[in-house]
Amino acid sequence: MVATVGTLIKEEIAENLRNEVRYISVMIDGATDASSTENKTVYARCLGTDGRPVNRMVGHKPVEHAHADGLLQVVDNCFSDLGVKEWKKSTIGFGADGASVNLGKRRGVASLLKREVHHLIDIHCLPHPHP
Repeated sequence: MVATVGTLIKEEIAENLRNEVRYISVMIDGATDASSTENKTVYARCLGTDGRPVNRMVGHKPVEHAHADGLLQVVDNCFSDLGVKEWKKSTIGFGADGASVNLGKRRGVASLLKREVHHLIDIHCLPHPHP
């Protein structure tokens, strides 16, 4: 039952991101699980049908390579798993903690995204303290 409900919610999010959302901001956050595996959770923030902002969990995956390219691959895989292959075309914002791997000006995830999404606005996530 839980798996069925989860599948239905995932399909609804995928359909929404593929066909109904014009712009998204991508947010990522990391955590280490009990087995010391680094994981990333990926969210898309967009406007709901009522015009209010909503957050959609896109995915949660283990990180194979903790450098910016590896983290960007995790983000891409999360969207691809939902069938949202062209997510960068609708992306206008990116939020993450202030770690240089995320927001570094030369080789952070945000700077890698800006190579393809020139108008991207990157934001330091407020709940995370500045270094």
